[in-house]
Amino acid sequence: MELTCDVECYRNYFLVTVYSIKHRTARYFEMFNDHCDDLTLLRRLLKNHTIITFNGNNYDIPLIYMFLDGCTNEKLKETSDNIINGVSKPWSIIKSYKSFNIDHIDIFDVAPGKATLKIYGGRLQTGTIQDLPLEPSSIIDESQLQLMRKYCANDTKITAELYSELSYQIGLRKQMGDELGTDLRSKGDSNIAETIILNKLKELNVDIDAQPYVPDTWHYTAPEFIRFETAQCRQLLTEYESQEFTLDNAGHVVFKFSDGKPQRQITIGLTTYTAALGGIHSCEESVCYTAENDHIIEDCDVTSYYPSTILNNNIYPEHLGIEFIHVYGGIVADRIKAKQNHDKDKAQALKIPINATFGKLSSKYSKLYSPYCSPRVTITGQLSLLMLIEQLEKNGISVISANTDGIVTYFHKSKKSLKDRIVADWCRVTRYDMEITPYRLIASRDVNNYVAIKTDNHVKAKGSYADLTDPYNRLRLNPRTPICYTAVRNYLYDGTPIEQTVKRCTDIRQFLTVAQVNGGAVYDGLKFGKSIRYYYSIYSLDWFERTSGGKVPMTDESRPCMTLPDELPADIDYQIYIDLAERYLTELGI
Repeated sequence: MELTCDVECYRNYFLVTVYSIKHRTARYFEMFNDHCDDLTLLRRLLKNHTIITFNGNNYDIPLIYMFLDGCTNEKLKETSDNIINGVSKPWSIIKSYKSFNIDHIDIFDVAPGKATLKIYGGRLQTGTIQDLPLEPSSIIDESQLQLMRKYCANDTKITAELYSELSYQIGLRKQMGDELGTDLRSKGDSNIAETIILNKLKELNVDIDAQPYVPDTWHYTAPEFIRFETAQCRQLLTEYESQEFTLDNAGHVVFKFSDGKPQRQITIGLTTYTAALGGIHSCEESVCYTAENDHIIEDCDVTSYYPSTILNNNIYPEHLGIEFIHVYGGIVADRIKAKQNHDKDKAQALKIPINATFGKLSSKYSKLYSPYCSPRVTITGQLSLLMLIEQLEKNGISVISANTDGIVTYFHKSKKSLKDRIVADWCRVTRYDMEITPYRLIASRDVNNYVAIKTDNHVKAKGSYADLTDPYNRLRLNPRTPICYTAVRNYLYDGTPIEQTVKRCTDIRQFLTVAQVNGGAVYDGLKFGKSIRYYYSIYSLDWFERTSGGKVPMTDESRPCMTLPDELPADIDYQIYIDLAERYLTELGI
């Protein structure tokens, strides 16, 4: 059976709450003023069930071991503060106090879009969001025990909801871990990538403990296929190859162009692009294109851009040797085979190490660390994309947007065969594959926030305009008046009036905004902690203020909604939502 678990720690009070996901019931184990009941049941639960925590490896689990060992309230609080302040290492505490093994899954690194547990609860539109009701330095009195139990139980319920949302990802981790003979259930994507690759390198007798090659300075050399015709692109290539790359104290790559700036803007055709160490993106704002008057809009995405760049150009950590390419290429080949065999789960599992490996090349704490590899990947990628952009624009095919691994083109249908030939030639030279998606409309606030309607009528929306009912977006983005963006998408899709979408909605979750406020927020004199949830009300003239002072943006005429109501509130200010949706539509160039 699976149990979620959470800990609260004060100078005279310690609480472990264990929540049964199956039975939806909580059990409490407390020490108040150094007195606690028999902990036999807690030990039995921890020994015989799978325990789910949020960041438990770094906080809850070491304190639980200390609690079971008989440590006092004062000792537990001191250790808790030391963990939070980085003075004590959780793994060291576990090593000192561990008395038995716990089958434990920590979902902190599994969840995407790093956030607090409360914010994840807000993204999942959980029933109640509540921050710590009493200051960490408080002395708890007996009348407050029930308050703490209720708060802690709510956290275990949110943990259970998050665990359920991540069930597929954890299942994939279990599958991969069983094959490797190691536990991957609590690992993030990048750590899984490192574990898999290092295991396979070890099988090839590669010394995975070899010291990474870390030069003080170095220069980038472009592959031979990189060729430009325009002066500004040739100048960009020259600067990338002539300027020195260095490292800062944290081991991150540092690069500046000859003017001392970390980025450079160039214009090709009617589009301006920003080139920087991390990639290239276009600089459009508030523009809309439709496939009318015999014109075509096509999205051109490079398949697995960074993995393909690594393999096509033999980019590998020098201390691990060419065997890295053999291992990495083998994983890519296995995924392709799995997709051909319609083995969805295996293909999805292998996607994790393929896509996450790149990030480890930049981490000085990783055995894959190779700082000179990362810019080779990103710069080669952006220069390759610029080659394609240059050729398309030269032949009268407009590139209206570009972002790291793809472009959007706009052209007359008479140039369709020419455009396809240019893309095919580019793929042959660079050895990339391209995925083409036709649009009937694309409206962009900027390169990272847009709505596109495909010719098959599927909607693709990114950034603020993303559909939060999509599982991919749900845990990555905070709800921010979702009904407004739904109204925008509906209008672009089939012309549904903004007002109609807003006023016909009966789901309170569509009207809510979830925000994190550093230092905490106050509303009408009441403290609400760092995580707030609210809607706009016709009866409200109030707003949230930061505890440190100053208004929380976009909270005028708001009303807190930390617990979801059973029915749609009667005081929703529909006009505010309509006005916001109209503004968001205008920002798309409509």
